Amino acid sequence: MVAFYPTLPNTKSKRAERAWELGTYAVLLFTNVKALSGGDVYPFVLEVRGPFPESQGVAMYVVSEPGAPTNYLCAITDNGRANFGCSDDWKDKDKFVAQALQTAKNVLKVEETINEIAPPITPEGQNQKSPGVLLLSFLPIAIAFLVAPFDRVFGLHGIRTLYGWRFIFTAADESSRLQINITIWIVQIGISIAVAYLLARLAK
Repeated sequence: MVAFYPTLPNTKSKRAERAWELGTYAVLLFTNVKALSGGDVYPFVLEVRGPFPESQGVAMYVVSEPGAPTNYLCAITDNGRANFGCSDDWKDKDKFVAQALQTAKNVLKVEETINEIAPPITPEGQNQKSPGVLLLSFLPIAIAFLVAPFDRVFGLHGIRTLYGWRFIFTAADESSRLQINITIWIVQIGISIAVAYLLARLAK
């Protein structure tokens, strides 16, 4: 596993553009990745995880690192950083990917062929919602009760909301009326939670 270093790529909240199987390793492509320190930006990063099932950590990175006179192709492993030379080719995504995959295969001594697979839909770090997104998710519940609070029950035949909406029903007694009240509240909360879920999905 690659040891921590401030200039490592920070891919935790990034969404992978492409993915591959490399033997027992999983390879992910990210673009425009900041370093953990927040300073450097890597145009392209190939992150290699595994080998599975022994390890799910990062085995190595292959990065396009801006420099002078042009970009460098570098591999970062638990043994440190290796420079594979500079070229304008490492500014081109397709050329970088082709060479970076071959570099990863050579460094890790993998004999199996490289197979492209579908990338993960959700970034690893995106499961941790910010307080703002969590508040946004609960907003529909608050709005639902502000817009349509229950004002009073009239007779045994229905509920009138504060704005005149009516839910007409026939209740035989007080207990039946209470059950209907609870049912309507549950339905209203259920709709609010469904809207909150959709908002949370859209916020990703």
